[in-house]
Amino acid sequence: MENTLLLGECKWAPQAAGRAVLVDLIAKSPEFVPKEGYWRVYFLGFARGGWTQAAQAQAKEIIRNPTKGENWEAAGMTLLDLKQVDRDLAGWSG
Repeated sequence: MENTLLLGECKWAPQAAGRAVLVDLIAKSPEFVPKEGYWRVYFLGFARGGWTQAAQAQAKEIIRNPTKGENWEAAGMTLLDLKQVDRDLAGWSG
């Protein structure tokens, strides 16, 4: 069996969210990862105004070189904005 956790951050400001949002999310991870077992953590960022280039670069770096904690490892990071969510919802509702 695999222990998997999804941790996310949501920002509703109209301007693009920056790299610091993702750095803070990763830094808070140990607070939420259960102490028992080893966990794969997927990160999800949603920002109404999108993401800065620095934030997008940070997400790509997490995918290339996964961050690790005492009993967890980053398994991926996805960044979404409101336009992407609207497109996805329209596609799903067919």
